[in-house]
Amino acid sequence: MAKKKKTRLEKRLADLRRQVQLSQNAVVSAAPSSPAEIAQPKIQTEIVLPKISIPFTPSQSSYTHLALLKHDIRKTTLLTLSLIALQIALFFMLRFHIVKVPGLLY
Repeated sequence: MAKKKKTRLEKRLADLRRQVQLSQNAVVSAAPSSPAEIAQPKIQTEIVLPKISIPFTPSQSSYTHLALLKHDIRKTTLLTLSLIALQIALFFMLRFHIVKVPGLLY
């Protein structure tokens, strides 16, 4: 199965997540310069994440999928009904001896 491609929004969210992780790692990995800083480590208690407003718009692909599904169902129904009609016609042609098949008795 093919791998799903990331959307532009997913890529932006991944970039922001990496930036937040890098900023957190920079705070944690800062080396203390004096023994007093070793005794009392600084702990950042507030993490601020950027807020992104995502407007919801129905995707055009969902409408396309519905149209394709309707088309496939219509095509399948038409094919099925035509095959059933052909079988019924063949049955009556054999029943009333319009078409004869050797060894087949109705």
